[in-house]
Amino acid sequence: MKIPQSLFYYYESSRKPFLSISELPSTEFSRLMDEFSRNETPESRFDEKWKRDFYPEFRHYTERNIRERFVQKGGKPELQAPRYLSLGPCPWFLDWYMNPAVLEIPLDCVPSKAISFTYPDSMMSLLIAEDRFEPFRKYKQPYHGEVYRLEELSVLIEQYGFPDGDDPTNQEYGNRLIEAQVWDLSVLEPFYAVTT
Repeated sequence: MKIPQSLFYYYESSRKPFLSISELPSTEFSRLMDEFSRNETPESRFDEKWKRDFYPEFRHYTERNIRERFVQKGGKPELQAPRYLSLGPCPWFLDWYMNPAVLEIPLDCVPSKAISFTYPDSMMSLLIAEDRFEPFRKYKQPYHGEVYRLEELSVLIEQYGFPDGDDPTNQEYGNRLIEAQVWDLSVLEPFYAVTT
């Protein structure tokens, strides 16, 4: 299967793109989590307190994990926390925001040393790999918990296929996308400048 040649970034149109909640002080992080839990989007990610309590710690843990793995594979991250995009479009993200906005970024505009990938999104991938949630154990695959370089994508997709966002089985365990982590804001700045 042909690799999608664009990355897609979804965000709330009232905010600047490419912000990272991971870079906020813990009190501001918590305030935003509470705000997200009150929004009226069709699919609230933080509608229960245990999700809001679990998310910050596991997000930071995941970001340290994928950064270390990326470095071990020769990546050159400039950021501690990456910016998250999808490889190819992922309309599911449109339900995350009250007034969604989307940026499309050509994949060839991002150097290999500045981008990594997980299948599916990094938090779900690690959650399943580490057996942190019993119902997901039956879905465990060799790609869970792994970090891939750009050069490895074709083999990954050839072996496991590309996630089908319309497949109910995939949706059940979050396998809606291949997530791209961009580790250098200067790569994204030209696209940010277009929106301001």
